[in-house]
Amino acid sequence: MKVYIKTYGCQMNEYDSERLAQSLLEDGCTRVQEAEEADLLLVNTCTVRKLAEEKAFSLIGRWAKMKKQRPDLIIGMVGCLAQHLQKQGFKRSPAIDFMAGPRAITQVPKIAKQAGCGKPVSEFGVFEFGQGWNPKYGERSVTAYVDVMEGCDQFCAYCAVPLARGREFSRPCQDILAEIRRRVASGTREITLLGQNINRYGYNLPDKPDLAELLYRVAEIPGLLRLRFLTGHPKDFTQRLIRAMAEIPQVCESIHLPLQSGSDTILRAMKRGYTANDYSELAQQLRAAIPGLTISTDFIVGFPGETEENFQATLEMAEKNLFHNAYCFKYSSREDTVAARLPDQVSREVKENRLARLFRELERSALNIRTSLVGSRDKVLIEKPDIRTKQRLQGRTRTNHIVNLEGPREWIGKEIEVEITAAKNWSLSGKAMQEV
Repeated sequence: MKVYIKTYGCQMNEYDSERLAQSLLEDGCTRVQEAEEADLLLVNTCTVRKLAEEKAFSLIGRWAKMKKQRPDLIIGMVGCLAQHLQKQGFKRSPAIDFMAGPRAITQVPKIAKQAGCGKPVSEFGVFEFGQGWNPKYGERSVTAYVDVMEGCDQFCAYCAVPLARGREFSRPCQDILAEIRRRVASGTREITLLGQNINRYGYNLPDKPDLAELLYRVAEIPGLLRLRFLTGHPKDFTQRLIRAMAEIPQVCESIHLPLQSGSDTILRAMKRGYTANDYSELAQQLRAAIPGLTISTDFIVGFPGETEENFQATLEMAEKNLFHNAYCFKYSSREDTVAARLPDQVSREVKENRLARLFRELERSALNIRTSLVGSRDKVLIEKPDIRTKQRLQGRTRTNHIVNLEGPREWIGKEIEVEITAAKNWSLSGKAMQEV
């Protein structure tokens, strides 16, 4: 069977798609790069925002037209949206042959065969995680994600992740270390550990290892050059974790720390568990312990009840030049969340206006930060050819700045000293300080 996989959503969805592809390859399938070549079409879905849901069903609509010409074509929806909708998904699109939740990824080969018998099939249970990446079937890469925990117990008012991913569940330390050793042995130089609220790693394991302990143990693996983790929750950042970040040479001087709003009123309504001042103090502690640290963040504008005054508080946080990068979104109502039932829903026009204003401010701030780097030198881990030109190379600094430069393909996987020559809003250009 030839399989095509389309992924929407976060880094964890990308990792899940990798696991999904591996399970199918182990079962004898072949992965193809074009939907038209496939016998099995899979969309791995996201439920964080309405737009991701609409994209998934729009794609399935196009596949449904293909299915009319090829009745034996099998269409499957997997991941967070599938778990959230469950059997309602079949009603929305009768073209779907099967659905599976994110914790049933390893069951998809079996489910796909059952679906091929003509009756819709679904699986939303919780199954064993599996061994993770297998070099026999998985793709090799310079950088790689490794899932260390699933689910979330935070239940932020706007978020459907606990409904889709379930409660927190941490992978045993030894399983994570074994997967990373396989990755590094295959040529991976940088690992990013993944979890919805990764700061709570290990709380439900018998020996209760925390994220700091995991970082120390991962750093002992020979050949690993760089180590990152996401996503950290501001309220769960411990002093022990800050010390680990400062002490471990492989841990990069970069952190993703979602703020969501600069207004304490909105943060309370979101059930985030911290204030804007708490966040600022944590950022100061991190920067004091880790010189040169960069911080990226998330913002949501137009949360129910957000006034212009509340939004101004968010703009003020953006003006502080705290963030080298930020992901900004209009609030998207998700069924069965607390926020969906709140009064004073903000109009689409107001949300779009605020999003544009916030983005302009963050763009200005990010450009200021990057412009200050012009003329400096830094080590860049070369990851891949530049997506746009294919003639240049693209890599990242330890502080997570994207750098594009000229150089041979043989540099991919190596750290190259680079002089920064130009700055754009969200990336840098550089010149290698060694012979090509």
